[in-house]
Amino acid sequence: MDRRILGPWCAVTGLFLAAVMGAWAWFFVAPRPKDPGLKLSISRELAGWRFRSEPLSPAVQATLATPELFNGTFIAETGNEVTVFAANWVAGSARVMSVVEHTPDICWVGAGFVPVDLGQPTRVELSISGRPLPFECRAFRGPRGGPPELVLWCTLVDGQVLPEGDRWEAEMNADLGSDDRRAQAGRRKALGHFLQNVSTRRAADGEKQFIRFSVAVTTDWRDGLERLRSFGGRWLAAL
Repeated sequence: MDRRILGPWCAVTGLFLAAVMGAWAWFFVAPRPKDPGLKLSISRELAGWRFRSEPLSPAVQATLATPELFNGTFIAETGNEVTVFAANWVAGSARVMSVVEHTPDICWVGAGFVPVDLGQPTRVELSISGRPLPFECRAFRGPRGGPPELVLWCTLVDGQVLPEGDRWEAEMNADLGSDDRRAQAGRRKALGHFLQNVSTRRAADGEKQFIRFSVAVTTDWRDGLERLRSFGGRWLAAL
């Protein structure tokens, strides 16, 4: 091989090997001590409430790719309702992060819901088994009208909370339903999750968990949030 070609070829090959070996070493050579983290368990029966199961469509079940699904509505004796969803993926069963990227910011808006700003925070802390745990907080108005829905959710990967990335702004409602904006939001979310996994040396094929619950806001969002805090403290337990 011509020496004029050999030199640049060796340099490029060396850089490529260094990048590959560096990435491998980042995850597998002297990794950070593994934090066992936590796992959330859900109560399938609550005193004073009855549960109405709502089966998911075959298409949704195929997308989520796990048999460990819990979906429906808890109805209190007082008439209050809380819509719930929970899913678990065992380590190795889902080798990509896409299964936990179907949050209301993506899926609800894709189904015609519109984010609204009721003055609610974007993140709240709930006390679960005496342990503070951050939950994402949003409000959406349904495609058929009616009161807005206040929703909380939390994503865990290998027992660690996976924070969300960018969020649509309520004042941009006119554009929120477009396919382009949903695709852009999905890409931002995926990139954010990838960077978080790299920075924390968190394996994308680790155990995953997603919890969501919501209530209709018929008076004030603060009342809805307090109802969710009270319900979440009874429905969920930290293991």
